[in-house]
Amino acid sequence: MTPERDYFQVFGLARGYAVDLAELDARYERLSFDVHPDFFAAATPAEKQRAERLAAELNAGYRTLRDEPERAAYLLGLLAAGRALDTRQLPAGFLQQMFALQEQVDELEAAPEPAAKAELGRAVAARLDAVRAERVALFARALAGATPELLQALQSNVNCEKYLLRLQARLA
Repeated sequence: MTPERDYFQVFGLARGYAVDLAELDARYERLSFDVHPDFFAAATPAEKQRAERLAAELNAGYRTLRDEPERAAYLLGLLAAGRALDTRQLPAGFLQQMFALQEQVDELEAAPEPAAKAELGRAVAARLDAVRAERVALFARALAGATPELLQALQSNVNCEKYLLRLQARLA
């Protein structure tokens, strides 16, 4: 689902996976003053409604672009532009690796071993870093020319991150 407007355009940012968060924060703050509904108290009902809609769009865009997994999924949606992607596809062997890691987490929950849990947490964090590093390269290629195969590879990458984030949350 994509918004009425491109969030990157809303904030005057170039469309891309890498976002300067300090710049995003500054632009959000500046734009918030222009559309905040409190500044439209004496306005007509239509102007108030417009300000509320713009403020909601601004807030949604800010939350999406600020959060790395949300930004990745959002940008993928923009690049896919109506193309059907397999939202469940994962790289070969990934699920088997996740099942093995989940079994290790289950064992650690049953008989806590802090050192083993910390080591497994580091291993999951390293996998997550690798997935995100791969995503940077995939998005760079997709922004230059989004082929169906490249978009599907990005979707699979986003799917991998979701699994790893859930696993990481269990280890926290």
